Amino acid sequence: MHVVLKWLLVIVLVSAAGWLFHVRVDAEAEPYRALAYGAGGLACIVVAAGFAIVPLGNWAIGLIDMIFMPAGTYTPPALYKLPEWYISQGRYADALVEYDKIQKHHPRDLAAFEGRLYVIYTCMGDVATAESVFRKGLRRVAKDRREELAAYMDGLRMGTAPVPSRSVEA
Repeated sequence: MHVVLKWLLVIVLVSAAGWLFHVRVDAEAEPYRALAYGAGGLACIVVAAGFAIVPLGNWAIGLIDMIFMPAGTYTPPALYKLPEWYISQGRYADALVEYDKIQKHHPRDLAAFEGRLYVIYTCMGDVATAESVFRKGLRRVAKDRREELAAYMDGLRMGTAPVPSRSVEA
């Protein structure tokens, strides 16, 4: 698709250059206008050659692609309501799947790690997996939020950690 857009842009620029070169202007009466049309046509040819040959074409096509066809650039928001509802319904495997979806697009999200830890440690009772997820979280979460994750894990170990409730606005 990029190659087609690139050559389409080159064709448009060459056509514009051709139009600019064939505009009827009285060179003696309006010398600057004739010079402007000639220079404009030459500029279109140079830019078209740049798009066809130089990586400038890749940049321009990437810009057009980003504006008109932004597929693949969308990052969905982190939605906590569904996994928290699954927890309240006792559907822990489904809650883990939803937290995994959140972490796929937001790998450094502290709340998603806390939710996964709560489900694995408290609800499912799998301490070894929870410790593994905790270590992974310490590597991925921002440095200034690591203490919060460690405090939450300590709360889980002591049985005082709260149920994840990120979707409820206070």
